[in-house]
Amino acid sequence: TIQNLAYGYGQEVSGASKVLYAENKARRDLFRLSGPAASGRESHELTTEPGAYATATFATPLLATTGLRLRLTGAEAGQSATVGRVLAAGNKLAAFVTLSADITEMDVLPPALGPAGQVLVAQSNGEYAVRVEMEVLG
Repeated sequence: TIQNLAYGYGQEVSGASKVLYAENKARRDLFRLSGPAASGRESHELTTEPGAYATATFATPLLATTGLRLRLTGAEAGQSATVGRVLAAGNKLAAFVTLSADITEMDVLPPALGPAGQVLVAQSNGEYAVRVEMEVLG
């Protein structure tokens, strides 16, 4: 019981450090519960059916200066996807960028995708399933 309580407290401290030391990776890493962070860049791949959406939760803090590479893979004519964040009310995308067969890749800063938060959404526009890759840069 004591060990579980201690670990729970550690989780709270670890979570708080991600906010308090968002700009200072060395300090943030002092409060990690697991081993050192992976050396590779964080990435997610989302596949969505027509009219549906999928979400990705990022462990890397999405700060105003964090770059994101968005890529629509295997895009064919008529395919497009919207990437952004969801507003709590009505599951509407708050702000977004659109990828299509004409613009398959784009580098953006998180503020371009809506209010601060660690969850990004990809939504298929039209009649085709789409696959969107998201990668944190630098």
